[in-house]
Amino acid sequence: GNLSLDDYFLVIESGPIGRNGANEPQQIGRRLWLSVAVGTENVCGIVIPTATATSGALYCFGGNEFGQLGVSPDILRAATEPLRIGTDTGWTSVDTSSGTVCAINAGTAYCIGRNDESQFGLVGDTDNSSELMLLETGEIPSQIATGNTHTCFLQADNGVAHCVGDNAYGQVGDGTTTGRQSIPVADLPASGAHHFSIPFDAAGKKWVRFAAWDVAGNGAFVQPVWLHR
Repeated sequence: GNLSLDDYFLVIESGPIGRNGANEPQQIGRRLWLSVAVGTENVCGIVIPTATATSGALYCFGGNEFGQLGVSPDILRAATEPLRIGTDTGWTSVDTSSGTVCAINAGTAYCIGRNDESQFGLVGDTDNSSELMLLETGEIPSQIATGNTHTCFLQADNGVAHCVGDNAYGQVGDGTTTGRQSIPVADLPASGAHHFSIPFDAAGKKWVRFAAWDVAGNGAFVQPVWLHR
């Protein structure tokens, strides 16, 4: 949720919050917050320099099991005070849920932390990241929201919603319960044979479809490629 600039604190019904931990509203430092997002393990927000600023720095605190605080979990397991993620000051939207933090800076979306269901919109070499990773939206996003294992954003120019990640319950909104993972290969040469590995967990899945598309210089598309188990 969002807090107005006159509040500067979070209100909860039970459980620890802030530096001391209490069941009453606790002021979180002396910073001004543009917005605050509350997740399962974390609280994240955008800190602004003045009350009239419309963007600011990204801060989070709470658990760090997946590196969502921007630090390896081998070094830091949790933080009871806000930690700054990165050095940029142009953040305008942030959300967090179940170890994933996604935010928007200058019309570009980034995610950090848990990525075991392609919440970042791509399949990486590892499930999680303690560094901000580009979310390949294909559009300019204006707002972003994270779920337990999926991420959604609004397109800035027309308000169209897009979702990515786990789709076991149809939460991607495409009318199916089919899971999808995208693997960017934009750095491949224009021609020739290519061999690359695809990190993929087939456990519990009844079928797998591997499809590859490309656009030639004349606008032609290659046909989908099927990979049978």
